Amino acid sequence: MNIQKISIAIMALLLFGVANIYGQEQKERFRLIAGDSTAMIIKRETDTIHNSKVYIGSGSVGLGLPLGRSKDYLSTSLSGNWGIDISLPNRNMLFYPSIDYLRFAYDQIEDDAEYAYRVENGRVTFTNVNLPLGVRRQWKHLNTYVLLGPSIGLFQEPRVGVEAESLIAKTDYKRYLIFGSRVGVGADYKFKGFFVFADFGWLHGFRSIQDRPLNIATVYIGLKTDITRMADKVVSTVLPKN
Repeated sequence: MNIQKISIAIMALLLFGVANIYGQEQKERFRLIAGDSTAMIIKRETDTIHNSKVYIGSGSVGLGLPLGRSKDYLSTSLSGNWGIDISLPNRNMLFYPSIDYLRFAYDQIEDDAEYAYRVENGRVTFTNVNLPLGVRRQWKHLNTYVLLGPSIGLFQEPRVGVEAESLIAKTDYKRYLIFGSRVGVGADYKFKGFFVFADFGWLHGFRSIQDRPLNIATVYIGLKTDITRMADKVVSTVLPKN
């Protein structure tokens, strides 16, 4: 199974969802109903940085940290993340779909009846899609947020088999779809033209691996860029005009 193709398909679906959500927000934004045509001055108490904005979080690097009994078979490794920060009509709310690209060192600790040997010093990949809602608070150029939502990921666990005639060892993979949940907290700081952000999360999988629970902490640092204009163009292309 080609992980790159899966990731591209997931990103396309996320972007389509973003276009629909952002389009509905644009329809509601600045809508005023008045009894006459008199100009109105309206005081808008909004998040002036994030109001009606869409940001893409890219270039993020970090760590995936196994927690609890997950450390019996997984070891800490470098990971990455890609996401879209979407401000909702309620100025304190956001939708933050993202994809974690997690890689771990792996030791097989339970026998597998289909294979005669165990794996040591192997590699696990876990591509996980998160769909959380969150609450945001602005402190001038600093913003903090809390996220909570469901997740679904593809977990690839290595196995090794040896051909009887050639005695050649070959690596195989067992693949699982794992549903779970993710809780996250983070902050971003606005510089001229971009944000620097830090994100801390906890992922819990509803399926056990090696008869042990799957719990992973994530730590990311990266950049956010304003793509609101591009989102406007996507909305105007995808959604019909009223």
